Parts: sequence; structure tokens; C-alpha cells
Amino acid sequence: MKKIILCLSALVIISCSNPMDKKYNEATLGEDFTEISKAGKMNQDEEKLMAAYLIIAKFRKLPVEGKTYSEILKEAKEFKEQKKFNN
Repeated sequence: MKKIILCLSALVIISCSNPMDKKYNEATLGEDFTEISKAGKMNQDEEKLMAAYLIIAKFRKLPVEGKTYSEILKEAKEFKEQKKFNN
């Protein structure tokens, strides 16, 4: 009985986790984006913004590895705002 309760508790915790709290990993990016999209955690504009930011970060060698997708989205929004003021 204890094992059943433990397994059910683990399933509840896993199913309630926010995919935006996962850490970025280039190898799992496609799967992570699919999970985030299915969970409805970002709108289409935010998805496009994050994708563009990740491309820019790769070319500019900005550190994104190990950051959560929430942190990366926040940085992408800040980057976009900075560019608006610099132009």
C-alpha cells in the first residue's frame, strides 16, 4: 500500500511540474519546446522571441546553458527592450 501511495505521489508531482522550470539543454530543445507549447506556457510571440534569442545567443556565445526556460524568456524580453532603446 505504501508503494502505491508513493508512486501516485510521484506521478502527481511529475505531472504538475512546469516545463518552463526545466533547464535549457541544446540536445533536448525540440522536446522541451514541444512540452512547453503543449502546456500553453508561452504564446506564439514569446515562442518566436525565445527561438530568435537562442539563435542570437549561440552566435554571440551568450551563456544560456543551465538556465531555465523562464530565465531565458526573461532575458530575451530584456534583450528586445534594450534593442528598442538603442535604435
